Amino acid sequence: MGGGSVMRVMPGLKYRGLYRVSLQLMLVLVALSFLMLNLYYFVTGYGGDILHTVTVVPLALAMLSLDRALKTTSRVLLTVNLVLALASLFVAFYLRLNFYDLLIYRLVHTYFDLFVALLVMLIALWIIWGTYKVIFILIIVLMIYSVYGKYLPDPLFHPGVSWTRVLTGLTIEFEVGIFGPLAKLGATLLAAVFLVTTIAYVFRVPESIIKIFLYIVGGRRYLTPYASVGSSALIAMSTGSAAADVAITGQFTIPLMIKSGFKQEIAASIASTASTAALITPPIMGIAAFLIAESLGVHYWEVALRGFYMAFIFYAVLSYSLLIIILTMMRNAPSTGMVGGRSTELDEVAGRPGLVDIARVALFVGLLLYLVYTLGVLWWSVARASYTGVMIFLPAFIVLELLAVKGTIKLKLESVARLLYDYIVVYARETSSIIVLLACLGMVVGVFTLTGWVLRLFSLLIGVGAENIVLLLILAYVVGLILGMGLPPTGTYVILSVLTLPALIQLGVNPWIAHFFAFYVATLGEVTPPVAPAVVVGAQIARSDLFKTGFAAIRLLAPLFLFAFAIIQRGSFILNPIPRTEVLLDLLYLLVGLLSLSTALFAPFTNSRVLDVILRGATLILGLTLALGIIKDNNATAIATVALLTVILITTYRLIRSPSRPQ
Repeated sequence: MGGGSVMRVMPGLKYRGLYRVSLQLMLVLVALSFLMLNLYYFVTGYGGDILHTVTVVPLALAMLSLDRALKTTSRVLLTVNLVLALASLFVAFYLRLNFYDLLIYRLVHTYFDLFVALLVMLIALWIIWGTYKVIFILIIVLMIYSVYGKYLPDPLFHPGVSWTRVLTGLTIEFEVGIFGPLAKLGATLLAAVFLVTTIAYVFRVPESIIKIFLYIVGGRRYLTPYASVGSSALIAMSTGSAAADVAITGQFTIPLMIKSGFKQEIAASIASTASTAALITPPIMGIAAFLIAESLGVHYWEVALRGFYMAFIFYAVLSYSLLIIILTMMRNAPSTGMVGGRSTELDEVAGRPGLVDIARVALFVGLLLYLVYTLGVLWWSVARASYTGVMIFLPAFIVLELLAVKGTIKLKLESVARLLYDYIVVYARETSSIIVLLACLGMVVGVFTLTGWVLRLFSLLIGVGAENIVLLLILAYVVGLILGMGLPPTGTYVILSVLTLPALIQLGVNPWIAHFFAFYVATLGEVTPPVAPAVVVGAQIARSDLFKTGFAAIRLLAPLFLFAFAIIQRGSFILNPIPRTEVLLDLLYLLVGLLSLSTALFAPFTNSRVLDVILRGATLILGLTLALGIIKDNNATAIATVALLTVILITTYRLIRSPSRPQ
């Protein structure tokens, strides 16, 4: 009887396995089509950016639906996602076939057009519900508001639009919404950038970087946080994502910091804050940086040049804050074991770097330098620089892999085949996620456009700013931090750029300054709970409490939370990034001012409680006045303040370091 039971079960298992294999094959075919279509567009520009976006967005929806179908264990969800994937492919075919009719010739939409519009909207909402529920809720609320706003009092009142207008305006009219400018940016510019970032991920470049940095710190426990900062800085140049950065580096550095004597939440917060700078580190910055270039109508490299200055300030202040914290811990608890020679645990966690690791990092650095040269010297487009870079360096990585794999030719070829498979699937999946995110944010922006309410908000903000522009800046800052608690940085930046930036620019704030202000505020959302993607990943790796980790990260970045306001007054390097006297002075004032804030927050001045408070307060006030531009530039007062604060910084460092100098 047992044998008969097995015979009855086996066919079901067989068909289920065959079903999974079929799904996997379908996913690979969609991913390969996605990659080839993008490459063909990057090389030829065939059809223009709107036609390409109209085709790629449904393909991205299909890719994510299939990916979810493969990951789910529920038969119902598997079926739902498969149906949605097939529907997405149908939408791509229909829209591409009828593109010119919909764009130019069709004055009245048919019922079938409306059906396709509803279908693509529902699929997009289904996908975004699974990743960013806040965006889903925001879209639904705004769509309801766009129809029934006529029943609300001022200042929320607007004449209202029909459901049909909302549906077509956000989908098949191609001007805003799912196929609007944000989705177009994702399908054209960012899709090219991900050709580069996928190489780093698939060929395990981050792991090699971490091995090298851990080896460089020499196994000294008290330097392990700097291995996290250093590896995050280099990896950040290719990811543009804080969560991805902390996921890659944190799996090695967080456990090691915990073993070195750091509390779990402290270790997680260090990795999270170090990874936050991924969004502002060139040559590949966060998505919002590409949106800035699009909004200002400039070449992306002009944004990246300014990003170098911001990244320098960020990493310098963070590194100094860590130095003060580490030295204080060593002085207060010399028995923690942080001081000492090489730790074998470093090698146990990440392993010693080999020639292959060095070669990977060298190729990766070569790829970054190639991007810097083609973007910054030749002024190529991002798409051209990205796909040519991949055409040059991808074969080099493949050759390296062939040399690294030991065994027969068959084993080497199988390894390369797996890597190419991973490259195709990872590229399509990660790029699709970004495209769908931008498409859904396009719906948020589209609703504001359709209702015209943003114009009324613009008038209100102009009235506030006319009375006091500082109040408007504080309002924009607070709104950005609140949005960052529930939205990804890209979403925060998009909403800030729609709601507050026009008023700031109208009131005289330079457009470059205004956009970088919003960009940096949005970046801080990576560490502001409850969403805080970087903190969430770090806390999961460290198994620490999310809110304790978030608070520790905010405390560690406290001086840099004021950086957004500092660039308003000290933003000459954003107005014109060419090094000159004004730029160098602003960088000096910013750096000394922010380092002084770190000293006031983290360094113990004296054992006397009263005197300690007085010294901290004085250092804090002087640092604030210098960083925020309250003290006038280029005069004796400013220079004297810099000199005084420099003496305080050096003296404090020596006082902390002297009792327990590492042996």
